[in-house]
Amino acid sequence: MKVRIGVLDRSQQEKGMVGRLDGGEADFGVADSYYRKLAAAARNADAEVAVISPMELDVRAGKAQGYVLDDEGKWRRRELDLPDVFYDRMTGGRHPNPVVRSTLMAVERELAERRPFVNPLPLRELSWDKLRVYSFLAGIGLGSEGDVRVAETLPFSLDAVGDLMDKYGSVVLKPRFGQRGVGVAGIRRTDEGFEVRYRRESWRFSQDRLGEAVEHAMNVSAVEGEEYIVQQAIDVATVDGRTPDVRVLYQRDGEGRVNVLAAFGRLGAEGKIVSNAARGGDEVVLDRVLDAFGDDAFLRAKASGNVFLGANMVVDEIQTLLGSFGQVAVDGLLDKQGNFYVNEITAVPFVGLSLGGRDLGGIAAEQVVGFALRISGRKQE
Repeated sequence: MKVRIGVLDRSQQEKGMVGRLDGGEADFGVADSYYRKLAAAARNADAEVAVISPMELDVRAGKAQGYVLDDEGKWRRRELDLPDVFYDRMTGGRHPNPVVRSTLMAVERELAERRPFVNPLPLRELSWDKLRVYSFLAGIGLGSEGDVRVAETLPFSLDAVGDLMDKYGSVVLKPRFGQRGVGVAGIRRTDEGFEVRYRRESWRFSQDRLGEAVEHAMNVSAVEGEEYIVQQAIDVATVDGRTPDVRVLYQRDGEGRVNVLAAFGRLGAEGKIVSNAARGGDEVVLDRVLDAFGDDAFLRAKASGNVFLGANMVVDEIQTLLGSFGQVAVDGLLDKQGNFYVNEITAVPFVGLSLGGRDLGGIAAEQVVGFALRISGRKQE
C-alpha cells in the first residue's frame, strides 16, 4: 500500500472545503503549481499526495476528505484514510481571527499526537509568534552587537514604544502573529518631532505628540483583533530606494541531510517599508541585495558571510533545541555596515518559485517527498 502524504492547504484553511471547485475539480490558486510538483514527485516515488483542509479531518476516526491528482491532471475529491505523514502548508498560527487561530491550532495539536510532520509542531508554533522568535534568538546569544544580531522586541504598549524610541530613534509596529506584511507601520524621530509611515503614506507629529503618533499608527495599520509588538527599526541598506530582506531556505532530503536550497533577497515595493512578495515585493538573487553596498568588495563579502553565519547558527540551534525538521527559512535584514539582523524563522516558507534559472519548487518537492517517506514510519510495498 502506498504511503500517503497529507498536505494541509493554507489558501483556504478556515473553510470546510479546500480550493475552488469548478465542475468537480479543485484549483489551489498560487499554490497549485507547487502541489502538482509534490504530486509528481510522490508518484515517481510510488507514493501519493492528498491536499486536505484541517476542517475536513476526523483525527480520532482516522478519516479525511481531500483532493488527489488523477491521471488526467485534475484534482478530484476523495474520502481517505488518515495520511501517514503530513506537510503543513497553512499559516494557522498566524490567522488574523483569534477564534479561527485557536481552532486550527487545536486540530494541529491533536493531529501531531498521531502523525509525523515534515515541519514539526514545535517549530511551527515558534515561527508563528514573533515574541517567541525574539526570545528564542535572544536565548541563543543574539543581541544588539556583533556581526549577527536581533532587533529588540517588546509587547506593544505606549511605554514600550517610548523606551525603544529613546534607545534607537525609530521603531516598527507589527502584528505579533505575522500577517505576511499586513498591518506594519513605522515611527521615526525627526528634527521636528515624529513621522509615521504606513504603506506609501506618511504623517508628521510635533515632539510632544508621541502618544498621538502611536495612536494614529495603530488606527491606520492595526489588524482587527490582533496583538501587536514594537520592534527596534533597522537602518537597512536599501537597493534603489527599495527595502530588501534576505531569506535562506533549508531543506532536509530523503537521506536526512540538511542543505541550503536557496539564499535570495526580496525587494519591497517602492515606497513601502515591508519587503514581502505578497505586498508587491520581488524575489531577487542575493547579489542584487548586496548591490546596496555598491562596489565595496569588503562590505559585500562581510554582508554575504554574515547572512550564512547567522542563518546556519539559527538552524543549528533549531535542530539542537527543537529536533529534526524538513523545511525552514531564516529571514533577516542587512544594515548599512553589513551586519545581519535575524528577523524571522519561517516554518511554512513559500517555495514555489524559480530563481536564477533554477526551479526551486521542483527541487523542494522532490526533497520534501523524500523526507516525508523517511519519517512516515512505513515501508513502501
